[in-house]
Amino acid sequence: MNILMVGVILVVALTSCGGGRGNLTLALQSKLALPLTQGRLATLTGGLARKSYLLRNWLPVLGQKHAYEVRGDSWFTSSLSGAFARNRSGQVQGKTHSTFGKFSAYSDLGSGLKYNVNQDGYVLFHSPDRIVLTVFDGISTGGDGERATEVAIDTLRGELPKSSLADALLNVRENLREYVEANSGISTQYGVCAAGVEIIGNVATVAHVGDVRLLHMRDGELLFQTRDHNFTWHQVVHGYMTPEQYVQDSVDKSLVEKALRIPTAGDFGDETVDKSKRHLASGDTLIIASDAVWNLFTNAEITKLVQGRGTEAAVAAIRKEVKLRVGDIKNRDDNFTIAVYHHDPEGLL
Repeated sequence: MNILMVGVILVVALTSCGGGRGNLTLALQSKLALPLTQGRLATLTGGLARKSYLLRNWLPVLGQKHAYEVRGDSWFTSSLSGAFARNRSGQVQGKTHSTFGKFSAYSDLGSGLKYNVNQDGYVLFHSPDRIVLTVFDGISTGGDGERATEVAIDTLRGELPKSSLADALLNVRENLREYVEANSGISTQYGVCAAGVEIIGNVATVAHVGDVRLLHMRDGELLFQTRDHNFTWHQVVHGYMTPEQYVQDSVDKSLVEKALRIPTAGDFGDETVDKSKRHLASGDTLIIASDAVWNLFTNAEITKLVQGRGTEAAVAAIRKEVKLRVGDIKNRDDNFTIAVYHHDPEGLL
């Protein structure tokens, strides 16, 4: 894309937002102008792509790495989950990433030995008074886990401006039910695991369900981790298995006991999402990753990889090690998503 084209798109993007975009501060505009311009193009083409097979196949050619949306002085970025981004031969690209200041995320199909679709995804929501980061991992016995992740991402994009993260996650369940009712042939035995954090000032509210895991680090020390809703992980929690034993290939780590699934009669979902509060200090690090990472690494190994690195470098280091450990071993291959955040009470950027 040449300089003239970038300039034209920049003018269109800034003027087409109307009064809502005017609420952004000049400093924020200067930091977000180019990436959000590219993002508005990605969001436009992404919306059309859902209705146009030809354009969908050209999305990777346009350089789309993630989707953006601006609403007044709030904005989102998210991965392109599921079978959304394909190349012209119909092969799933399955790799998306976002980096903004003190946040970086990467979602990867994996080596493709096991899956031909990425069932993982992530969402970042930023407003003047809060930041929300969430990682998803779709699950299904009928092969529709990527659809559950897409429903979850769409739900958060609609709910977060008005709802807490925990409430938005519970609404995913009802939206899954509506999606199944509206689309015949979709498995009803699907859902999504999630872990996320909602940050207001120096207070972080963690919400999670399933085996996506969140770690809270300070000065290289692990202060907190969410407990996986996984029957095998209970063996570690109760001391019957070490973290080093848990990551061995011979250990079955697929027994997820809780997830965001379609609600059944009498199930109100109040117990589905675990919540906890954390107090953050400047410089604290939060790491959120799907189970493919935790199936290969202990918490100690991940904290060592992240320590002393910026967010983008930390994500790149974990991704590189995942690829090395998976190699060409099919039973190690899986979709994986990593998000890293360095806390600054003054804001994300």
